[in-house]
Amino acid sequence: NIADNVNLFERSLKITIDRLLAADKQVRIMMPVPEFDHHSYGYVGKKILHDKLSLAAATRSLPGIAEAAYNSRNAEVLTIFSQFEDQVRFVPVKDIFCRNERCYPFAENNDVPYYSDRIHVNYEGAKPIVSRLFGGDVL
Repeated sequence: NIADNVNLFERSLKITIDRLLAADKQVRIMMPVPEFDHHSYGYVGKKILHDKLSLAAATRSLPGIAEAAYNSRNAEVLTIFSQFEDQVRFVPVKDIFCRNERCYPFAENNDVPYYSDRIHVNYEGAKPIVSRLFGGDVL
């Protein structure tokens, strides 16, 4: 039942965390990345081919989303995560993508998209996440 998805997620997460902690494992959970309305590679490709933009200009033209939309879309997950703050270390990633109350599928100082489509980070987008995950910048 789709209406039970949130409860199922919460129960499954609790079971998973409990089992990992019982096995004496440290648990880190990466916070959600933004999801966008446009397929990044397709959008950039069209801008380069049709509008004759450079890769950098096409990438910077990718539409962002309001940070409030990110917060709203992830509200239930973030609420569930908050129940485990004492047991789990959460790795923040929103600030990699969001600035000035908007989220973007590219970095300010990068000429390539961070996403291959609407919801999956590519290699360039994964680099700052992996760096943070293993570099110790953990809440």
